[in-house]
Amino acid sequence: MSHAAIAVRQSPLSPSATRAPAAACPLCGGARLVEVERRVRTPLLQNVGFKTPEAAACAPTGTLDLVACLACGLAWNRAFDETQVAYDGTYENDQTLSPSYREHLHDVARRMVRAVPADEPIDALEIGCGQGHLMVALREAAGGRLRSATGFDPAWRGARGLPPEAGIHARSYDAACNDLLPRPPNLVVARHMLDLVADPTAFLAMARAAIPPERSPALFIETPSVSWIVDNRAYFDFIYDRRSVFSAAALRCVIERAGFRPRHLSHVFGAQYLLAEAGLETAGPQDWAPEPALDWAGLATARERFLGHWRGWLAEQRKQGPVALWGAAGKGACFAQIADPGRTTIECLIDVNPAKQGRFIPVTAHPVVSPQQAHDRGVRAICVMNPMYRAEIERMLEAMAFHAVVVEID
Repeated sequence: MSHAAIAVRQSPLSPSATRAPAAACPLCGGARLVEVERRVRTPLLQNVGFKTPEAAACAPTGTLDLVACLACGLAWNRAFDETQVAYDGTYENDQTLSPSYREHLHDVARRMVRAVPADEPIDALEIGCGQGHLMVALREAAGGRLRSATGFDPAWRGARGLPPEAGIHARSYDAACNDLLPRPPNLVVARHMLDLVADPTAFLAMARAAIPPERSPALFIETPSVSWIVDNRAYFDFIYDRRSVFSAAALRCVIERAGFRPRHLSHVFGAQYLLAEAGLETAGPQDWAPEPALDWAGLATARERFLGHWRGWLAEQRKQGPVALWGAAGKGACFAQIADPGRTTIECLIDVNPAKQGRFIPVTAHPVVSPQQAHDRGVRAICVMNPMYRAEIERMLEAMAFHAVVVEID
């Protein structure tokens, strides 16, 4: 994402003693659960690169024990240990070098601006703002209407280029952060945050506490869609630091329990993400269509067939020459770890982000290289980890005269 993730420390609103037991859904309390995915020695953070293969091989790991609630559709890692996960400036997940992602980011910013009454200046609170890319897009979309934009993220590195109305605090968001806001917000944004926190309802309630009664805010939440993951058999989208993955029903439940009223739900970025808009009004139109039932059984039964197919394909392609994955973020790193744990078939991961290049992904220590370096290594086959990027990747390869077999992982 354009932001870097952010750790939200346990708040008084979510004490450990009140959490639901492992045998029940932590969101709705449902007892009908299904086991989805289990991995041991999986990296705690996928978007941290290491300077040497030796350091990467020693990356901290944990257990992914993913279960899902058949009542609300929430999937979560019941083995998650929040004391082991901390985000800082080494976390690198900038996607804005992609034209497709930039287009998505600016579309989201335009939606946010339209949600605030046209006669009001915009005062934004962004939780998990990364390096401020959304703030830049907001300034472009809102023009002079953007009066203030305040962000919180421990991975903030002091990047240049922020609009003058913006300010970012390099810290995790908690209730005390509301005192740092220059003005009460009428736009609250949490993109790819709910999937990281222990208690999403309490998390949103903290943001709600920043809003005085006279304000009529727009709340925007963007988060990965568990429906897209299940429908596309995207096992590589289940990663340790993504504590929970939401269905449309689960996301609505969180929003309502935090005291907001759902307005609109969109499936964006090729339906990979849910984009929810909510407010504090008590009545008004809603556009929140239900989703079909999730095929958890089909996901479980297809797993070994999926891995068997791709392990076989990688091995065959490797006989013809080096094979690379395009994308060294969560999807690519996770796929490399589950499909090539011994680093025998995948030569490298390609990424256009210079901050990732020259690094090694955690545990398996596959190297991350630039497109030119992959060409120089003689890469003959490329697996595209995210279908949203395929067209721009193929244009780049054509411009480079980089001739390789290109396939999507599906």
